[in-house]
Amino acid sequence: MVRINLREVRCKNCGGTVQYSPKTVILVCNYCGSHFEIEDPIEKEVEKPDSIIPFSITKEEYHKLFLEWFIQGDYTPNDILTCFDWQNVTGIYLPFYSFSIKYNIDWSAKSGNFYTGYKNRREVEWDPSGGRVSGKFCDKGIATDFLDHRFADFCEKTEFRENKLKPFKLEYTLGFSIEPFKCSTENVFENRLKYDLNKRVRLKTVSDIPGDTYKDLKFSYDTENIKDPEKVYMPFWITSYKYKDKIYKCIIDGQDSKRIKGDKPSDNFRKWKVRFGCLPLLLSIIIFFIIVLSPEILDKYEDTITNVGFWAIFTSFILGIFARVIIIYIAKKRRKKILEKFM
Repeated sequence: MVRINLREVRCKNCGGTVQYSPKTVILVCNYCGSHFEIEDPIEKEVEKPDSIIPFSITKEEYHKLFLEWFIQGDYTPNDILTCFDWQNVTGIYLPFYSFSIKYNIDWSAKSGNFYTGYKNRREVEWDPSGGRVSGKFCDKGIATDFLDHRFADFCEKTEFRENKLKPFKLEYTLGFSIEPFKCSTENVFENRLKYDLNKRVRLKTVSDIPGDTYKDLKFSYDTENIKDPEKVYMPFWITSYKYKDKIYKCIIDGQDSKRIKGDKPSDNFRKWKVRFGCLPLLLSIIIFFIIVLSPEILDKYEDTITNVGFWAIFTSFILGIFARVIIIYIAKKRRKKILEKFM
């Protein structure tokens, strides 16, 4: 078993642990955005992973992608770009177990064949059936529990491009941090992959059942290679930041610039202003219905009320839309000016 030497540092703020090459400088925690205070990093000797997919997206490309995504949104706060140190974020390699599992399934069921019975009723004739099928299940599961399920699912859906898979070399990690393998193979299989395997096994079994329908399906299977998956590192840009005492995250796939997932805060005051812009419309509708529901006024001024009511509601509707567009446009323009300072 080949082993490699790494340094390890734990974030004092969130408890996150990352490893890195001795030639790499880590300044910002990927998980909470706080600055590392590295005094005496721990020297670690770890088992060498099997493979790695190097970063395709450079730091300059990450900055551009992140900023473009960051300023989007009608209610994104204008001061969001100045609230954290996003320029010193480093890419991170996340650990995955790559499984290639051979399985053998023994199944039993009652298979049914339809026939026309008494008074042309459709009946089913049930017969016992059973068999054995084999197959192969290939998938990957993330081997860390430091991401919540939404971001873990996003990372697992990244394309596993075998043509970009390289034998692990420490040189590929220079300038990046490394998340340690924190979960056992059994834990990853049980929590991340077993459901998908069971679904695959069930579909394959059902396709082998003879007849028109079936019931009482039971199956059991044994697997090979669950305890011996490949250890693979895959690249991601993870940015975490605090805005008004709440932590937000953004993850960019280190291979595919189109894959971005994240959370952003909202400017509640701007939301209130937009809603306030629709207030004339609501008042006009309320007043119109109050008048319509008053028979004396309606009988006396029916034509006038209809015309004035229509134009009042229409004008209020246009003003509400106009106010919303102007408020959002001004906010986006301010964010773009702030963005120009960082580009």
